Amino acid sequence: MLSVCVCVSLSLRVSVCLCADAVRGALEQCVFSVAEPVQEYVVRRLGGELCTLQDVERCRLYLSVLRALVQLGDAVGRHRVSLLQRLVPALSRSCLRTLEPHEEQPPQLAAQVQRAVGQSAAAWLCEVALEQPGQLHPDSCPALAALTAHLSRAPMNQMLAKPLANTEQQGCVEEGPCLQGWGRLAAQFVQDQWSCLRLVVSRSAPPPGVLQGAMEALSILPSDQVLPVLSCLRTLLPQLLVSEASLCVEAVTLAWTVVRGLSSSPHDFWPVLRGFIQLVFQQAVLELPPPEHCQLSAAVARIAVELIEMSQTKAGVFNQLIQQCCDTWMPLDAGSDSAFASALTHLDIFTEACLHGPVLRRDQRSASALILAADAPVPC
Repeated sequence: MLSVCVCVSLSLRVSVCLCADAVRGALEQCVFSVAEPVQEYVVRRLGGELCTLQDVERCRLYLSVLRALVQLGDAVGRHRVSLLQRLVPALSRSCLRTLEPHEEQPPQLAAQVQRAVGQSAAAWLCEVALEQPGQLHPDSCPALAALTAHLSRAPMNQMLAKPLANTEQQGCVEEGPCLQGWGRLAAQFVQDQWSCLRLVVSRSAPPPGVLQGAMEALSILPSDQVLPVLSCLRTLLPQLLVSEASLCVEAVTLAWTVVRGLSSSPHDFWPVLRGFIQLVFQQAVLELPPPEHCQLSAAVARIAVELIEMSQTKAGVFNQLIQQCCDTWMPLDAGSDSAFASALTHLDIFTEACLHGPVLRRDQRSASALILAADAPVPC
C-alpha cells in the first residue's frame, strides 16, 4: 500500500512539473513572439517622438520594458543574443543621433526633452553593457562603440539649455507653466552622463579632469542622485591614487559631506551610504600606507571614526561598514591571506567589529536566543 502511495505521489509531482514547464514554455513563446515589434516601437518612441516634460515618465516606462525583456532573455538563455543584437545597434544609433550637438536660438522644449531622453537611453545601454560585458563589448558592436566614443569626448556635467516658458512659442497645450519639473529633468540629465561615464572609465584611461568633474557633479546634483558619481569614483580612485592624491582626498571628503547631509532621509541615505562605503573602503584604498604617511589614509581613518560614531544612533551604518571590510579582507576567491594584511592599518575598525560585531535589534536578539536554545542538545 505504501509503495502505491509513493508511486501516485511521484506521478502527481511529475505531472505538475510537466504542466508548469508547458505553461512556462507557452508564456515564453507568447512574449518573444511580440518582442521584436515591441522593441521597434520603443526604439522609435525613444528616438525622437517624446518631446514634452510629461513624456519623461514614459521614457522611464519604456526603458523598464526593455530591461524586463533583456532580463527575461537572460533567464531563458536561448533568446538573449538575438534580443541584444537587434536592440543595441538600433538604440545606439538613435541615441547618437539625438545627442549630437545642435545650435538652437532660442532653445526649444521639444529638442531639449529629446536630448534628455537620448541621454537616459544611453545610460541604460551603458548599464546593460557593464552587466553583460561578454555580449556587449563595444569592439563587437560598431554602433555601441561609436556611442561610447561620443560619450568619452563629451564635456562633463553638460547642462540642458532651459527653453523659454512662453507656452505659445513652445506649443504647449496643457494648462499651467510648461516648465514645471524642469529642474529635476536637468539634474537627471547630469546623472545620466555619469551613468554613461561608468562604462567609459571601466574600459579606457580616465578622461582629463575627471576628478574635478566628479566633485562638480557632487556639488550640483541633488544628494539622492549622486550614486553614479560614486560608482565612477570607485573605479577611478585606484587609478589616480598616486598621480592625483590630493584631489582624491578632496573628492572623498566632499562625498562624505554629501552622505552626512542625507542622514535625515532614510529612503535616500542607505543606498548612497552603501555606495560611499564601497568607494572608500575598497582594497586599493585600505592597502595604502598608514595615516601618518598618506593623506588619503588619514582621511579614511577620520571617516571610519565618524561612521562608528554615527552608528550609535543608526545601527545599520556599522553593519554596512563591517560587511564591506569583511568582503575586502576575506574575499571568497582569495588564494592567500594577503588581502587581510591591510586590516592592521585599520585596527580601530577591526577592534570594533571583534568587540561588538553587527548590532541586532532586541527582537532579533530574542529570536537568535530562541534558535540557539532550540538547537541546544537536551540533557539526559
